Order: sequence, then C-alpha cells, then structure tokens
Amino acid sequence: MEKLYYDVMVKIFNYLAPEEISKFAITSKRNKIRCQRFLDEYLLRINKNKIFKKYNFTIKEIINNLYFLNNNTYEITKFNINKTVGRIIWEVEKNKIEILYYDDTRIRQIWYRNEKKHRENKPAWIEWYTSGELSFMSWFKDNNPYRLNKPAYISWFKNGSVKKEIWMINYKISRIKGPAYQEWYENNIKKIEKWLINGNPKIKKGIPWKTIWNEKGYKIEDHYGYTISHPNLITYYENGRKKTEQWQTNSGLSRFTGPALIKWDKEGYLEYEGWYYRNIFYRKNRDAQIWWNHKGKITKSEFRFEMKNSYTLVFFYKGFRLMLHELVYILLLIIFIKFYY
Repeated sequence: MEKLYYDVMVKIFNYLAPEEISKFAITSKRNKIRCQRFLDEYLLRINKNKIFKKYNFTIKEIINNLYFLNNNTYEITKFNINKTVGRIIWEVEKNKIEILYYDDTRIRQIWYRNEKKHRENKPAWIEWYTSGELSFMSWFKDNNPYRLNKPAYISWFKNGSVKKEIWMINYKISRIKGPAYQEWYENNIKKIEKWLINGNPKIKKGIPWKTIWNEKGYKIEDHYGYTISHPNLITYYENGRKKTEQWQTNSGLSRFTGPALIKWDKEGYLEYEGWYYRNIFYRKNRDAQIWWNHKGKITKSEFRFEMKNSYTLVFFYKGFRLMLHELVYILLLIIFIKFYY
C-alpha cells in the first residue's frame, strides 16, 4: 500500500517541457478530457519501487494513452478550455490529488487546494471498498465539510444501498429543516434519525430529536429534551407498546415531581416505578422503588431512609407491608417464643 500524489506529474511535465513549469498543453478535439486511468497507471509505473524514475515520454504517447470518461465524478482537476483551437490547459500548480492504493486497487482519492481539502460542487473525498464498490463521499470547502442544502457526507453498503447521510457546517452536524443525521440498515430500513443544529439537539416540546428503529422497522427509542412533564427517553416493544419512560439529566436519572423511571411489560401492564434524584433512588418518607404484578398489586418495594443512608427492602404479603428489619424482628421473636415456651 502506498500513497501517490499528482504533483509527481509536474516533474514529468518538467522533463517533457522544461519551459512549462506547472502547466502542460495538449491538443484534442474533445472539450473535456478525463484522464484518471492514464494517471493512475503511469504513477504506479513511476513509483513501482518507490523511487522516481525518468521515462522518455513523448507528447504523442501521452495523448494516445489518455482514457476518456463521461462520469464527472472522476474529473481530475480544473481545465481551461479554448473551444476554437481545441486546446486544453491542465492546471496542476494549485490542485493536488492524493490517491491510496491497496493491491493495485484504488481505495481512496482526496482533492486539495492550497493544502486544504477542497473541490467545487463535487465530493473532495471518495473511498471505495477493496472489491471496487463505492464506500463513501464527503464534500469539503477549504477544509470545511460543507454542502449546500444536501448531506456533506454519504456512505454506502457494498450492495449499493445508503448507509449514512450527515449534514454538516463548520465540522458540526447541523440542519435547519429535516434530520441532520440519518442511518439505515443494509435492508434499507431506517436505523437512526437525529435532529441537530450546530451539533446540539433540536428541542421541541413533545417532538423527539432522536429516534431509533430495529432491523424489522419497529421503533424502539424516542429521545426528547428534558422537561418536568415529559420524559426525555421513551423505549418501545416491537408491538408498539411503551417499554420504559426515563427522565435523565447529566447526573443520570433524576426527577422531582414523579418517578424518573417507569417500566411496562409487553402486554402494557405497569411493572416498575423508580423515584430517582441524581441517579440515586430516593423518595421522602415513601417507597422509592415499587414493583407490580399483572393484577396491579405491589409485590416488592425499596425504601431509603435518607439520601446518604442505606436502604431496606419492603415485602408485601396478604395485604401486610413489612420492611426487611421488621421482618427480621418478627422472625427473631418467633424463634425466641418457640425456644423458651
């Protein structure tokens, strides 16, 4: 594997035409010339042993070996075209192209202008799989990932289906209208959707800024902005029923006015409620964690005396509520009575 640069071609042009330091003129009947294959093959020959070798190329030989392509994706650099005489001036002093090969297969190509990734209205960074399929494209303007009203980054699976699309401004994921980040599974089902502005979640009451689906297309997560009245994360079962509701801050699960974590089973029955403050379960003078059965009866709970103190389990039996230490006292009392009486 080796990196090759088109500025090496300037040396070839120097050798052929010393009076032309950074420009090379050829005559052609075509208005546009695409010479990707020619440059790749000759660069490989010149750099075969990683040592620059001079070849006595003739202009006729170069013209005869030009490979014409109609796909604008593979345009090498800028051309000044004079249609009257069919002369094409090849500018190479400002635009450098980096090519990366793997086992003689091109897998990466990057366009530069003044040492910065740049290409006008076309992708400045292209990569391929080693088997030849297109892997991803990225648009740059003076080293800044940017593309007007379109994703600046697109990647594909080997089968040609889109894998990921990202809108970017100043290296931040950002889009005003529509999701700024989208990702798909290989079967074309959407996986993730994020609404971001300048890298930050686009928060609107009751509208998720991030949604996640599974490979079958069922929604499994909705992420919202944090509010007292609305959870900022909702997860779902495949049948569409809610699985959990969570209120989270930077400190973890936290909520003042109700349980910060609620769970349901697949049939929609309430299964668990947990009151948390800064990721520590706590509820003043009441049970902070409660578990229910399908009949809506409490089966177990946990009580914390103070924020910094330990907690105790609470058991329920035939309508009686007993804390763990109370249960221990009762058992000890029963043992004492049986032993002495």
